[in-house]
Amino acid sequence: MTGTRSDDTKKTMVAVPVPEDALEMQPSNPAAAAAEQQLAGLATIETIKKSWNLRSIVLTWIGAALVSFAVSYDQQTYSTYQPYATSEFGSLSLLSTIAVVQNVVSIIQQPVAKLADVYGRLPLLVACVVIVTIGEILLASAKNIQTFAGAQVFFTVGVVGLHLLLVILAGDSSDLRHRALMNVVPYAPGLITAWTASYVTSAVLKDTSWRWGYGVFAIIVPIISIPLLATLYYHQRKARKQYPVETGPSLGLKHHCLVIQQLDPIGLILFCAGMALILVPITLASTSTNTWKSGHIIAMIVVGVVCFVGFVLWEWKWAQWPVIPLTILKGRTGSFGIIAAILDYASWYTTSPYLYTYLLVVRNLSVKAATNISIIIPFTAVLGQLGAGVVAKYAGRYKWITAAGIGLKVLGLGLMLRYRHADSSLGSFAVAQVLQGLGEGIFNTVIAGMQGAVSESLLASIVALFVSSCGVGGAIGAAVAGGIWTNVLPRQLHTNLPASLQAQLAEIYGSVVVAIQFPWGTTERNDINRSYDATMRILIIVALVLASLEFLAVLMLQDFNLKVVDQGRDYGGAVIGKTTAKAAAVPPTDFDGMAKLDHTDTPLEQFDVDRET
Repeated sequence: MTGTRSDDTKKTMVAVPVPEDALEMQPSNPAAAAAEQQLAGLATIETIKKSWNLRSIVLTWIGAALVSFAVSYDQQTYSTYQPYATSEFGSLSLLSTIAVVQNVVSIIQQPVAKLADVYGRLPLLVACVVIVTIGEILLASAKNIQTFAGAQVFFTVGVVGLHLLLVILAGDSSDLRHRALMNVVPYAPGLITAWTASYVTSAVLKDTSWRWGYGVFAIIVPIISIPLLATLYYHQRKARKQYPVETGPSLGLKHHCLVIQQLDPIGLILFCAGMALILVPITLASTSTNTWKSGHIIAMIVVGVVCFVGFVLWEWKWAQWPVIPLTILKGRTGSFGIIAAILDYASWYTTSPYLYTYLLVVRNLSVKAATNISIIIPFTAVLGQLGAGVVAKYAGRYKWITAAGIGLKVLGLGLMLRYRHADSSLGSFAVAQVLQGLGEGIFNTVIAGMQGAVSESLLASIVALFVSSCGVGGAIGAAVAGGIWTNVLPRQLHTNLPASLQAQLAEIYGSVVVAIQFPWGTTERNDINRSYDATMRILIIVALVLASLEFLAVLMLQDFNLKVVDQGRDYGGAVIGKTTAKAAAVPPTDFDGMAKLDHTDTPLEQFDVDRET
């Protein structure tokens, strides 16, 4: 808790250890603070950690790996089916709009983390599995682009929620030294699914249709989630019997209303509405008759700006529990980590929505080959994150590991720009994707640094804030990609296509299937390729600029040693790295409440809060 130290306390000068939750998010007024109580979800995971051992953790993560495997397969094949689905609806250009919707929806992960702290990890995992299943059913049965786009909401909430909860579970079950390594576990199945997904998509598109590609996961995901859910349920019951806990008086409906209030629904709605109403029109403007002069485009942007202004005013003046935890953002690691995350995903999503389409058209690749190239980045990202996790475990310095990753990403984008042409080396283009993927994976080490800058009680909040920031960046990047694609490509086609094909311009622009029907090597196909190539060039340049800014943001992170910070952490039970269920010793403290550690090895933001304690 923050506050002013009394004169009597100053005179005693007693050595008092700083509580682990000193950097706790606080409501903005005393009345709200009085309403706080011990969160049932946090109490439950604390009792589970007291009761489980290494075997329990391993069994839990076997179940988690199965869920990760299914979700990874789902995501790897999902993007392959999208161009065929949107082409069937005659709306290929709306790929970026769908990406914006997905990323805006992913911003809601902050409330998911709060609900996980209140009600527990298990109920939220069950809810996410159900939501993913609903999303897959809606995707498979969509009859128009509106239903297909709406299904993205369910799919994205469920999938991103599952990933978030698995990363939170990694934090629950590991110490700080091993956390960067454990954070890769939810993404590790990508090492296998990345190269087998192309066989699945090719078989599905050959023998059935893209609808079955989505529909089959409505069966797989709930079934394969049973081992993880059953394991958590067993340990939860066991822990409650051995270590009964009190979570404050039950308030019934009043308690649930308080929880909803703490989610800051007004701020969340204003923020998401502002993001959507500003970014979506960017991707839709070229489809309107008068482009930016269209009344509905102008109206959406104006309302979006009003929502953003309302969001800022609400969070500043009236929000008791702000949707953006300002306490976390006061430190360099938290604030610049969030900026770097936004820029990272903005850069990635500037090129990714149309990469697969580009490979089919400009590179003339088969479905299988295009899928293999498009999944190089997620595949090598897992390798990069795994390697970075090992280095972070022994070196402890997360900042320069993260900076090295962004350097690789910038190099990869530069090579992608150089080798994007139809007649350039496909191998060199693939190497560019490898470098970008390694850089993306290494960058995720920043999560461990951000977790090291706050207490264990804020683990879920900091992870959710990072994931939400990635969603913001992804929405911005997808909107930029859509704005460029929908404005530049039609003009390029109009300029390059012969007069005999001008009547088919809308069909060529709106469907990848129509674009690749023109034989390779013909004048018409070369004109189409040149138009796509010119559009992709602009997308890559924008991504390169954003990645360069990301590198500067990473340089502003505080450089502290994760191993030293880990020595002062009390994990409350058995975790990977400390499986004896014995609390870590708290380092000696001086009268001012600060641990006697090398200041270069400890987050300054913790010192700042300690001085106020």
